[in-house]
Amino acid sequence: MGCTQGAEWTVYVPVLLESEGPVLVTKRTIARGSGLSQTDVESQVLRVPGLATHYVATAADLTGRHARRALPPGTVISNDELATDVLVKKGQQVTLLAAVGGIEVRANGRALADGGTADRIRVQNLNSSRIVEGKVESADIVRISP
Repeated sequence: MGCTQGAEWTVYVPVLLESEGPVLVTKRTIARGSGLSQTDVESQVLRVPGLATHYVATAADLTGRHARRALPPGTVISNDELATDVLVKKGQQVTLLAAVGGIEVRANGRALADGGTADRIRVQNLNSSRIVEGKVESADIVRISP
């Protein structure tokens, strides 16, 4: 807020953003690098700092992810606490898959980076030596959007 006529002044108003909604909370200590399952967490309705979308709300959201650091019991699980499990490793041979309409094209490629489900990674096409970018779909398939 400010004054544009006569004397110039500004007022800064501090804001604290909180959300209330269902979140997952750890029931036991989770070791760094460990995967989480429904038995490790419980759902609670809590008031949390920031936006509710920043926090994990369902056990299904834990699939294919692991703890970035050790999580003590009672930790509200945010997306920042979790990392995606690596499905494709740098240097691994993968299948590049591109589909347009009803036509699907496959080619051999080599991953240039590690990646988990839905991560975007660069892959070198082994036939043409071109480097393309695609989304990791499984442990050996990277989908390229035409």
